[in-house]
Amino acid sequence: MVVGGRPLPYLGERAQAKLRELKHNALNPKYAISFRMGSGLQSLKMRGPAIWDDHAQAHYCKVFIRDSKSMWFRDTHVTPGSGPSPSVVRFGFPVSWVRGGGDTAGFVKQAVQILQPLWATAGWGVIPAPTEEISWSNEAQQRLYPWLERFAGIDAISSDTLNKTAFNKGMPSINWINFVSDALLQPLGGREAVRAQVQASQWLTGKDVGNCLMVQAGPFPSVCDTHSGLPLPAGFGEAARLFKPIRVQGVLNDFVSSKVGHGPDDEAWQRDCDQWFGRFDRYGL
Repeated sequence: MVVGGRPLPYLGERAQAKLRELKHNALNPKYAISFRMGSGLQSLKMRGPAIWDDHAQAHYCKVFIRDSKSMWFRDTHVTPGSGPSPSVVRFGFPVSWVRGGGDTAGFVKQAVQILQPLWATAGWGVIPAPTEEISWSNEAQQRLYPWLERFAGIDAISSDTLNKTAFNKGMPSINWINFVSDALLQPLGGREAVRAQVQASQWLTGKDVGNCLMVQAGPFPSVCDTHSGLPLPAGFGEAARLFKPIRVQGVLNDFVSSKVGHGPDDEAWQRDCDQWFGRFDRYGL
């Protein structure tokens, strides 16, 4: 557990005392908590103290909760009329845990029941290594991009991107499991209309989970491999087309660029991002 920039053992007395203090403070509706968790792996030590950052560890959790003032910062000072910035909660598990029988789907369903999100997705994804930042300001985007083209089932989107105001009105590209709340289902005709389409599908399955309709694109998360001719389940294409009307538009994803991105006016970067968000649209047709 990281408190004020210093890592503390989660079960230690100091960390538990701090957690009790935070829980008490959280009773105030105007109080917001943002915390980070990571493992104490020796590989995270480079030229001095251990690195504790928002990057890949054995298990990953990032919570970025906007309070009532900061959530309106962009709307007030950057792009008036854009609305509030959403809060972001992300979990990551090592492949070894999944292959060893870890119940990813069960964990995410329980999290959705508790958190009641606007939307959520679950599947394979990319989290940067501790030593690397992926952004338009370095070549990391270009190293990652060929892998994203080859393995379409891998989700790759930065937490900073997810914090953009557009995600308070829409969701990104779909993944293996998709949770969509009634607020986002309304433009699609509402929950019952969407449920009927899912039930009529040969490939999709649906279930009510918390405040969301869960739509699953296959029995197991797949990444595909375009070099080896290993396709994704057809459900990925069906889910993408189903939720296309509520997909965000015009968002620049910090992880996706075939060439170095140079800001919001970079048409090539915008085109790469649009294609990536819509990469499943024609799948299975």
